Amino acid sequence: MRTMLRSILVTETFITATKARIGTNNDSAALTLMSTDIERIRMGFRQLHDIRASIIQVALCAWMLYRDLGVVFLAPIGLVIICFIGLAILMNFIGAAQRRWMSLVQKRVGLTATITSSMKGLKISGLPSSVGHFSQKLRVGELTAEFITPLSQIFQNIPKVISALACIGRIQAFMEREACDDFRQFSATFEKGNEKGSLGSILLDDAEVVIENGSFGWAQDKFILQEIDAKIPKASLTLVVGPVGSGKVTQRTRAPHVGFCDKSAFVLNESIKENIIGFSPVNEDRYNEVIKSTALVFDFDNLLQGDRTNLGSDGISLSGGQKQRISLARALYLQTNFLVLDDVFSGLDADTEDQVFRQVFRPEGLLRGRQTTVLLCTHSVQHLQVADYVIALEGGRVTEQGTFDSLMSGNGYVNRLELKGSSESETVSDGSSIQNIPNESSSPAGIVKAVKPTIAPDVDPSRQVGDGTVYKEYIKSMGWLLAGSAIFFSCLWGFFLNFSTISRSSAYWASFYALFQICALVSLVLLGACIWIVSIKRAGTNLHDDILKTLFRAPLSFFTGTDIGVTTNLFSQDLKLIDTELPDATVNTLFSITQVIGQMTVMITSAPHLAATLPFLAVLLYVLQNFYLRTSTQLRLLDVEAKSPLYTHFLDIVRGVTTLRAFGFIREDIQKNASLLTTSQRPSYLLLMIQEWLKVVLDIIVMLLAVGLTTFAVRIHSNTAFTGAALYSLLSFGENLAGIVLFWTKLETSLGAIARLKTFNETVKPEDMDAEDIHPATDWPRRGVVELKGVFAKYGTNDHDGTASSFALRDIQLTIDSGEKIAICGRTGSGKSSLVALLLKPLDPTIATAENIFPMKAVFLPAGSTVQKNLDIDEKATPEECKAVLECVGLWDYVEKLGGLAAGMHASSFSAGQRQLLSFGHALLRCSVRQRKYGANEQLGGILILDEVSSSVDRETEHVMQEAIRTEFKNYTVIAVSHRLDMIMDFDRVVVMDTGEIVEVGKPPVLAQEAGSRFRGLIRAGNK
Repeated sequence: MRTMLRSILVTETFITATKARIGTNNDSAALTLMSTDIERIRMGFRQLHDIRASIIQVALCAWMLYRDLGVVFLAPIGLVIICFIGLAILMNFIGAAQRRWMSLVQKRVGLTATITSSMKGLKISGLPSSVGHFSQKLRVGELTAEFITPLSQIFQNIPKVISALACIGRIQAFMEREACDDFRQFSATFEKGNEKGSLGSILLDDAEVVIENGSFGWAQDKFILQEIDAKIPKASLTLVVGPVGSGKVTQRTRAPHVGFCDKSAFVLNESIKENIIGFSPVNEDRYNEVIKSTALVFDFDNLLQGDRTNLGSDGISLSGGQKQRISLARALYLQTNFLVLDDVFSGLDADTEDQVFRQVFRPEGLLRGRQTTVLLCTHSVQHLQVADYVIALEGGRVTEQGTFDSLMSGNGYVNRLELKGSSESETVSDGSSIQNIPNESSSPAGIVKAVKPTIAPDVDPSRQVGDGTVYKEYIKSMGWLLAGSAIFFSCLWGFFLNFSTISRSSAYWASFYALFQICALVSLVLLGACIWIVSIKRAGTNLHDDILKTLFRAPLSFFTGTDIGVTTNLFSQDLKLIDTELPDATVNTLFSITQVIGQMTVMITSAPHLAATLPFLAVLLYVLQNFYLRTSTQLRLLDVEAKSPLYTHFLDIVRGVTTLRAFGFIREDIQKNASLLTTSQRPSYLLLMIQEWLKVVLDIIVMLLAVGLTTFAVRIHSNTAFTGAALYSLLSFGENLAGIVLFWTKLETSLGAIARLKTFNETVKPEDMDAEDIHPATDWPRRGVVELKGVFAKYGTNDHDGTASSFALRDIQLTIDSGEKIAICGRTGSGKSSLVALLLKPLDPTIATAENIFPMKAVFLPAGSTVQKNLDIDEKATPEECKAVLECVGLWDYVEKLGGLAAGMHASSFSAGQRQLLSFGHALLRCSVRQRKYGANEQLGGILILDEVSSSVDRETEHVMQEAIRTEFKNYTVIAVSHRLDMIMDFDRVVVMDTGEIVEVGKPPVLAQEAGSRFRGLIRAGNK
């Protein structure tokens, strides 16, 4: 039943997540429901049959007591009823406490998934320390909420069922959320006719899509696009342009069933070829045509595994431009005659952009030959003159539409762009021609080689049975004193519970029985306090802190070769085992051991001849538990590990659900989820089977002991009273011996979670060496001088190839003076990101925090975190400073509409350009806080590193950012990686890179006029 229940809940949760409305889909909520909530439901329903059987047993026992003792039987029954009343009162708080705890688990697991997929941006931004503190704070709050009612675990079955019901309530609430409704009508479902208002009468012969008076938005009554009237001609290239936040994103996602590219390139944690083909039929000719058109052939030739290279979590092994081209290639490979593309050129250098545009979109390109209708939303307005049709958006409304020449003759948005006419655009530059794509012997710098997705060595210590170091690790995490106290109180429990059953006089028994029972209960309470309140909170906090530090110190190559599901599993499933199953197994094992010791004393006193059987029984049980653990430990680890691909797939689907809906791949992904679910169920089901086998074998052993004792007592005619006492003790003794084996094996199995965390901490080596980090003064750097002399660098320390081609950076000679503005340019994969990584050493939080870095991809906290928290994660700025920064970047009006700084935010409620502006605001806020700290009169310098600062913004917003850089960072040394060359023309110098080397340095205006200059070639490519 539990296996079927998990299958149903996981499948329905997945389907619901694929139907969620864009902007309301919470990745962390769905992931936590699929992992932690469903596992707690399984644990709760595991006890369901025990509760039913216990009720029957209690009823039978009550009847037997009444038959032999009369109404006296009401005394123990009354005590049981009082306990149930107390438990019922306690249950009123358990459900609410469980829901509150699970919501905190949800936030923490969601943050962990965000951290893993955005680690490169976090490291570059210098945020690991701040985000780590925030995650640890969530963990502490989660553990505090979990143990509000800890002693209710004494009644071990009913609370687990109540917990399961609370989790079912959370899943039900998730499934009842508003789904994405598609109100669109398609011409295939209608007969063309003359009926007024019908779709057939609206569509024109030359139009693929027609919108009449349409309003669209992410939430009800909050329209971003208003009163839209637009048409998209068939077999043509239509460009949608407009400022940041004007509604271009909403415009393109309302298109029909099409090939689609999001602005934030969506790639799966699979090979490049699998990403491009997806669930489409394999056609090698079409595939080769697509990768050639998107200029991916060069990149494949220089990857160790070519197009079979695994991309890692969120494509961390590739540059932003490479991910964009893979996303575009996937759309081009799809068998469709309609494409919707959202700013697919962001992150591409001018040279590569020109080549891709020419081979895909121009009249001689791939799509024109296929007669494909293309809707392209872009900030690369230099391509407007090639478009057949242009739609301009401002303020969520269509301000103008038509051909490029007709719009240029007007006074609207397109005319204000001051572009050349279409007749001028066909002029091909001479002299400084566009730099050709490097030959195949060249190697692109900055590509991290993907490795096998694993976190453990070939011989995994976590799979060893009976590893004493794992026990030591667990005890160390909770503290030796606390562990000793738990053992001491469990011994007291066993002593007081059994001491009173030793033969005594009636007067002695009557006077001390109550005292011993009270002492036993006090010992039980103290043991529960040690295990369920103090030790688990301490162990859970310490273990989470250890793996979080290991995660942040891991090199980028780890995230390239490790599935996000593997890492998320450590922070969800393994920590769940440590918080729930491990303490239960620990307490029950201690209970059983102390009970057996006490009952052994009673048995030997009552029937001394039984002592001869104890060594044989101990050997039998030892052999049995060894035989069982050899299989159960492996199955438990396989159970946990088999869920990692399921979680990886789920996170990928939730992140790219818009793309998958457009492609029509949702049905196939549901089938893939079912296949992964079936695979993950196998070890779980087998583990349940061998657990039942163990219970049956232990029951048989107890039965044989009882039969043997009865036979022996009858044969020797022993004292009936002592024989009865011995038989009763033997049955309890046998059950507790079986309990030792059962709970000890469960303890060993649950300790596999500790072993996995221990293996993770030991095998994931930090990139920095011992004593390598230098901790400069808090006001460093005050001047911002950068000097590189003869630097060679490469990714990974396991690559022993010392040839020049194995280095990502080769012989870098560069000196940057204080306050100088330097631009770094070059083709995608030329080494720009590698140079930034070299300057930062991304894993070093000290340098990244001291400098001010603006990464290409903005990083946000889980949904529900406030705008102020996302802007000021360090919590060092005042609300006034946050507001001033938002006003500076032009986002305050939008944030104010959302509810102000205290409003909860979801990253999807901001456009890509707005997210980039918010990230830029974070850099401005750091500068403001730093200046306030040392005084307004102090002329502080520093280093500002900008990685594609304007890749997703329009030209007007780009000018705003340029002005902010000139004014707010006037004393800073600025190092900017940029593909938009018009932004850097006023910089002091430009550094042009190619295949990991600096090939040209000079002043931008001078190089732009110099014949044969690489920089001039890039400019001409961008102006085409």
